[in-house]
Amino acid sequence: MDRAAGHLTELFSGTDRARAIVGAELLSVALENALRAFMIGPEETVERLLNADNPHALLGAFGSRIALCSALGLMPQETESDLKLIARTRNDLAHKLARSFDTREIADRVATLSIVRRIKATPGPLATRTAYSAAAMSLLFQLDSIRMAVVDGARPAAPIDIRSAIWNETGFTIKVLDRALTLQIPLTEKGPRARRRGGVSKKR
Repeated sequence: MDRAAGHLTELFSGTDRARAIVGAELLSVALENALRAFMIGPEETVERLLNADNPHALLGAFGSRIALCSALGLMPQETESDLKLIARTRNDLAHKLARSFDTREIADRVATLSIVRRIKATPGPLATRTAYSAAAMSLLFQLDSIRMAVVDGARPAAPIDIRSAIWNETGFTIKVLDRALTLQIPLTEKGPRARRRGGVSKKR
């Protein structure tokens, strides 16, 4: 639990590079869990395919896990598109030292993430780095719903409903309607200075 809390703290208050890497890694693990739930072969075979510590694992990389989950019909196209945008953002920030969430190309990319387009941000625009973290968190909920659907023998036709998402100066709240769950995450990034750095506005 402490480890998970530490990852979430990094996701919402770490450096730009840390947020990008942690968000993508959490999602990669969530994809791994969904695939493990789907696979019925011997455990050692599944381990050889999915173990990220094995350089020869065919499904050890984030991109290959996204591709297989999509090919198996385990997730809708919107979720696949968001995951690919997260992967591109992670690669940019991990390997290009001059880039940050203030970089226009990255800010524009984050603005196209589906959950970001649905977030109601008050007051003012949502900072790009916070929008990325919020999108990663919502995708974690979606991937966990996919894993549970696989365990139950169902194949989800659409992502869970996270249309009710609110950001304000007290934190970020996601209301997952089909689970009646509200998650409150206190934010350290507040105030006009934070919002001016690559803000993402919701189009009305």
